[in-house]
Amino acid sequence: MSVDNNNNKEEEEEEGEEGEDSNKAEDKEHEEKLRKGQLTINRVAADVSSVRTQLQQLQATVESPNVADRKGLQREVERLQHASLGYTEMLMRDLLALDEVTGADELRPLRKTTVKEVQSLLDDVDGLRGRLADIHKSVLADLKEEEEKEKQRKEAEAEEEEAKQKQKEEEEDAAAAADDDDEPVEEDLDEESVDSVDWSTLKLDPEFHIAQSADAYTLTSYLPHLNEDDVSIELASDSELRVSGVVLPSREQAAQLWHTASMMKQRDARFASASVTDLALRGAAKRFGRFSSRFALPSDAIADDISGNLRRGYLRVRIPRRRVAPRYAPAFPQRQFRPPGLFW
Repeated sequence: MSVDNNNNKEEEEEEGEEGEDSNKAEDKEHEEKLRKGQLTINRVAADVSSVRTQLQQLQATVESPNVADRKGLQREVERLQHASLGYTEMLMRDLLALDEVTGADELRPLRKTTVKEVQSLLDDVDGLRGRLADIHKSVLADLKEEEEKEKQRKEAEAEEEEAKQKQKEEEEDAAAAADDDDEPVEEDLDEESVDSVDWSTLKLDPEFHIAQSADAYTLTSYLPHLNEDDVSIELASDSELRVSGVVLPSREQAAQLWHTASMMKQRDARFASASVTDLALRGAAKRFGRFSSRFALPSDAIADDISGNLRRGYLRVRIPRRRVAPRYAPAFPQRQFRPPGLFW
């Protein structure tokens, strides 16, 4: 009986020691979780403080960007977008780290507060990113408008230079013809004879240059002697545009053509049998006459809004395009292609 009591006592002592060891291990594990959780919360709190400070600096930069031109503003906005994306990624990692802080009831209130701070800061960063996206879109639109204006300015300068060159050539031709007028002409240059010429019987085939942009097609032709009242732009059908008109010489030009034709008939035996009218029409070929050009309208053309203008001898016809949303956003600017079948 005494031996049994001793054995029971020893077993109870062993069980007590095992229970004490188990409690110590649990306490140690809890302390380790508490330590790691506290370190995680402290690190996230430091990230929140740092991002908040940098976010305030970004917002100040957005309000007053220190750049001198649109290109510089574009680069600055893209830099800020990259920085704000980095803050978003950092705060998302911090949220995931806080989710792993478990098993420490003492840290639960502090963890909950830190999570709210991170989520609030994420909302602020998202708001800034949205504003930066709007600014970036506006800057790109302004840059495109500036590029278009610069392009139009250069085209206008080139057209003006070309017009001056053509005018110079015409003046030189007129001067050369005047130099030949050193003998009296047997045939009087009366207005009735000049006015009897029907210049519209000539066929003129002007060359149209076709260009396209994101919002319109443009047809351009150089017709230096064309009057605005003598040109017609109309729809031949729902899918066909007709540009027609007649280019007539001025009174001075007609008189010069008639005079030159009379001189040719008098001085050159090869033209002795020809009439002055026929010779004058020959001299006016490819400069004066009636023309009619047809264009097949592309499927995205807005036929009701077609317009035209004549300036400094350049006839321009603008065909607006419908905007079609792209199926995907290209990574790089796409080349512009001339639509097939636009010009007949």
